[in-house]
Amino acid sequence: MSSLRQQISSGNDYWGLMVGSQVSDLSDISSFLTPTVEEILAYGHQADDFILQCSFNQVACTSADFHVIPNRKHGLCYTFNHGIGEDLINTTQYGAQSGLKLTLNPDRDQYIGLFSQEVGVRVLIHKPLASPFPEELGQVATPQRATSFSIKQQVIKKLPTPYGDCIENPPATYSLLNCTKECLYDMISERCGCEDRLVTSDWNKTCSFIDDTQYLCVRSIYKQYYASNISCEQCKQPCHDVNYATEASSSEWPSRQYWTALQLVQAMGNASANNSATSWLTNGTYKDNGLVRVFVYFQELNYEYIEENPGYPFERLMSDIGGTMGLYVGISFCTFFEVVELAISVLFAMFKRMATPKQEKKTKIRPMTP
Repeated sequence: MSSLRQQISSGNDYWGLMVGSQVSDLSDISSFLTPTVEEILAYGHQADDFILQCSFNQVACTSADFHVIPNRKHGLCYTFNHGIGEDLINTTQYGAQSGLKLTLNPDRDQYIGLFSQEVGVRVLIHKPLASPFPEELGQVATPQRATSFSIKQQVIKKLPTPYGDCIENPPATYSLLNCTKECLYDMISERCGCEDRLVTSDWNKTCSFIDDTQYLCVRSIYKQYYASNISCEQCKQPCHDVNYATEASSSEWPSRQYWTALQLVQAMGNASANNSATSWLTNGTYKDNGLVRVFVYFQELNYEYIEENPGYPFERLMSDIGGTMGLYVGISFCTFFEVVELAISVLFAMFKRMATPKQEKKTKIRPMTP
C-alpha cells in the first residue's frame, strides 16, 4: 500500500491510483475513496432514475416513499418503511404475491471504473430506524434477474446482569455494528486527529492518504480492529432485538414472452405500460436491459421468539436449599429420638436386672438302686 501512495501526487490523481496499484484486481485503491456527503448527494444515483417501478401489497408506491441515506461505499441508499418522521406501514399479507416489488435501474454505464467492480443492487432487510450497513450485511440482486427475498422475523430476548452482559432499553437506532463503527471512528479521531467517517464538505479534518502521519495512524488502527485487538466495552448486544432471517432466490428476468408482450401493450398505447421501466425493458433486446427486479415478502405472519432463561434461577436455589435443610433436620431428629429410645431401653433393662433377687440353684442327687 505504501508503494501505491508513492505513485499519487494529490487526492485527485486517479491516474496515479491506477498505475500504482499493487494487486491485479485493483482492490487496494478502495480505501482511498473519501467523498463528502454533498458529493454523494449530488453525484449519487437519484431516486427517480433508480426506482423505476414500485408497489407494496399490489398498491403503487413512488420514490417519495423512500428515505435516502448517503453511504461511503455504495453512494445513495434508499430505505422503504424507514419510520423516520412518518408512521410505519404494517401488513397482514404474506407470500410471494404480496410485499414490496421493485424494478431498479443500476445504470451500469454510469459506474466509476476504479471503484465499481460489481454491477447490481445490494439489499438489506433491517428493523425500522436502524442504521443500514449494506457493505457489511447486504445481499446482492443482479441485473437481468428477478431476485426474491423471503423474510421471517426473529425476536431475541437476552438476560441482563447477573446472567448476561447486554444493554437494556437502548435507543431505537442502536445496533452492535453501528456502535462498534462509531467507536472505531472516535478512536481514529482521537488518536490520529482526523475523521475517517462520512462527513460534510465544511469539515476540513478528513483523513488524507497523502499525509504520511495520518495514513500510518489510520492503517494501524484498522489493522488492530480487524485483528480484534481493539476493545469497545460500551458496545454490547441489546437485551431485546429484532432480526430478519432472509432466504434469497433468483430467476431469469424478463422472459422473452413477457418482453414481447410489453412491446405489444406499449405499442397499443396502454397508459400504465408507458413508464420508464417499460421503456428501459423494450429498448433493445430483452437480454440487454440491465434492470434489476426485486421481491421482498414475509414467508408467514408468525415469528420466531428466542428467549434466554436462567439455567438455575435464584428461586429454585432457595427452594433446593430449604428442601435439603429440611431433609437433614428431619434425619437428625429421627436419629436423636432413636438414640434416646435405645438409652431408655438399656437403662430399663439394667434397673430390672438389678431389682430382681438372685436365686441359689440346688442340685439333688438320688442314690442308684440295684
